[in-house]
This record gives sequence, C-alpha cells and structure tokens, in this order.
Amino acid sequence: MSKQIATIQPAPLATVDAGAMMQAIIDKGITAESVGVMKDLMQMHREVQADAAKREFAVAFANVQAECRPIIATKEIPSKDGTIRSRFAPLGEIREQTDPIIQRNGFSMSFSQSKVEGGLTRVECILIHRGGHETRSGFTCREQASPGNTAAQNDVGTNSLASRLALCNLLGLRFNYDADARAEGDTITPDEAADLKRRVSIVVAGDALRIERFLGMCGAREFGEIRRAKYDAALPTLVKLELSSPKGKQSQSDFAAEVGGMMDRK
Repeated sequence: MSKQIATIQPAPLATVDAGAMMQAIIDKGITAESVGVMKDLMQMHREVQADAAKREFAVAFANVQAECRPIIATKEIPSKDGTIRSRFAPLGEIREQTDPIIQRNGFSMSFSQSKVEGGLTRVECILIHRGGHETRSGFTCREQASPGNTAAQNDVGTNSLASRLALCNLLGLRFNYDADARAEGDTITPDEAADLKRRVSIVVAGDALRIERFLGMCGAREFGEIRRAKYDAALPTLVKLELSSPKGKQSQSDFAAEVGGMMDRK
C-alpha cells in the first residue's frame, strides 16, 4: 500500500538569553566573581546552541534520507569479452538527484582531498546544516591508473571515485542496478504523482486493495516511485476508466482487466 513521506518537524527548543543575563551582571558591577559567572554563562550558551543545532540537523537529515530515492546505475563497465561486468551511477548524476534535496532541507555540501600515507588519496564529504552542525564521511582509495590516460586525467578519476563513494556513504544512498529501470526512464514528478494518486483514488473510491494493485502493476510501492514509461502507459487507461463509469462504480473485475492490460500498450 502506498505510504506518504512524512516530513518531520523539529520540536520547539528552549533558549537561554545569555546576553541579557550577562548585561545584568555588568549593570551590577564587574568583579572577579562575576567574570567567572560570565564565563560559565557563555559556555552554557554555547552548549545550548550546539545541542539545538544537533537536533535541527537530525530532523533535517531524516527528511533528506526519506526523500532520496534509489538512484539508477546508468554507467556500464565492460569486461574484456565485451559483456557487462558491473554498473554504477556517475557522481554528476548522483548530485543531480541529491543536491536539490539537501539544499531544500537547509544543507550545503563540500569536499576536501588530501594525500595520505602510502600514496593513497582521501576525499571527505562534508555536510553542513544552516543551524551550524556538520558531519563528514571520508573514503580512501588508490590512484586510478587507466591505460592511455594522462596523469591529470588519472587524478580527476581518482577524485571522482573517492568523492562518489564518500557521498554515498554519508547519505546512505541506495542504487537500482536493474536494466529495465533504466529503460523505463526517471520517476515522475511529485506533482504528477500527487495528481495520479488523487485520480486513481477517485476511480476506485479509495479502495486500498485496488490502489495497491494499480501500484503493483506499475512496478512501484508508492506513486512517487512510478517511472515515466509506466506512467505514460497508465494514463490512457485511467482516462478511459474516468469516462466510462461514475466515481467508485468500477467493478473489481473491470478494473483488474483494464489495469492488467495497460502495461502491454506502450
């Protein structure tokens, strides 16, 4: 059954007006004792701010992970015999999908690169929230030495590999290595998913079983996971169902027959 992504809202946090408290001490006169109290107040203020920043980070990061969909591995790595050995998603394609999500949730991201013992390259991905808290994840790898590449090209390849894996580890990204998923295109937009859910719900009068059946025939668990090819195949059938019967009057057998055949009409 389809599940909506719930956006978590941070709980209100208690604040300490350290500035007002310090001003009150100043107004009463500075003494050796009051200086010590002010230092304690400043330290307490920093700790309260840091705690608030960590909580805001945790809420925002949970929302990022809820919004991130499995990324399709589009780049093929051939074997010597010409067959496909493996697939991966290039860094640029990963960031095309993840950058809007992390920015929408108040994050910025940067990378740092360094050489470590043994001639290895280490790249750290740093995720910073607007509240001030940050986290990072690093990946260390050997230098990529592809035949025919210049030294500069090998450096770029090494940086790209380490950056990609550091980013994937940091966000806990999932990947789809299915060739059929690539052929079916990207997922539909959030607006299209919301509209499709509304229309299907009307046709089946909110019947959860038939909504789940529709999603299953679209190869998705929720409307936001439906791919473009499946969406394009489903629309004509949906329009037909909308025109052929009053709301909610479509029989289960008619609905199953229509939806069951829609995937064959691409």
